[in-house]
Amino acid sequence: MPSASSLSEPQTSWPTFASTPASPYSENERMADQARRLPGCLLPDSTHRQISMGGGLELATELATELARTPGVDALHIYPLGAEAATRDVAASFRSARGAPAHRR
Repeated sequence: MPSASSLSEPQTSWPTFASTPASPYSENERMADQARRLPGCLLPDSTHRQISMGGGLELATELATELARTPGVDALHIYPLGAEAATRDVAASFRSARGAPAHRR
């Protein structure tokens, strides 16, 4: 069985991608409920409340920034699920945290 320390180190040179939906980070309870129905999406009650109260974009931006600073995460995949405009802001926060220009040309 591998040790915990060996699990935290990349074993290959393949890029590591993190994925996040943008639509659950919309500003309403219906979208938070939709996120809970996504396979593999565990949405704690506190996160559901934050999204329902309009703090979803802020949450997504914080998550993207944290992922950008996480060793081993090479890219962020954002799937909009109807929130295409929000993906630009989330992607910009990821790029900015990496020291890249926030917006593409």
